[in-house]
Amino acid sequence: MKHPVVIALGIAVVVFAVAFLICYWPRRKKTFDFDVRGEFGAFEPHAKRYQDLAKLVLTLATASIAFLVNFLVNLNADLKTRSSYSLRLEATSPWVIAFLCLSAMSLLLFLLFENLFYEDYVHSRYTRQPCDSKETYSGARYALNLTFGWTGLLWFFIAYVVLAYKLF
Repeated sequence: MKHPVVIALGIAVVVFAVAFLICYWPRRKKTFDFDVRGEFGAFEPHAKRYQDLAKLVLTLATASIAFLVNFLVNLNADLKTRSSYSLRLEATSPWVIAFLCLSAMSLLLFLLFENLFYEDYVHSRYTRQPCDSKETYSGARYALNLTFGWTGLLWFFIAYVVLAYKLF
């Protein structure tokens, strides 16, 4: 295939739409409270765990992209001196890089929206009645955040499955 980035993006849109519907449908017409048992600030330890995992996978994805780009830039032009693994890695790199970029984008959006939604929630506690504060975290927002988090992990694992399959 000549355009793996365009094809991967098309696949990503379909996967995102399906994942969003799976996450949204059971949560439609509902609102959620960030804080566990209604204790103000109780979400902070949970958010830290979620963000640490997202940052770890984001770091691994971007480091993998850097490794593959460095590998491609420093390839030897003489095909006879290269190993079969080098040739296979060169052939599969565009797909793997595309999937890793999708992973990084999804995880960055997960981190962004989790923080934005939580800030909106926290500030609503001071501007509205306490019982109305959870109205800011709707089922659609929750589903959007879940979808970005899960698809970020999914694309990371798909990238490495494709890499392993093509190399071995």
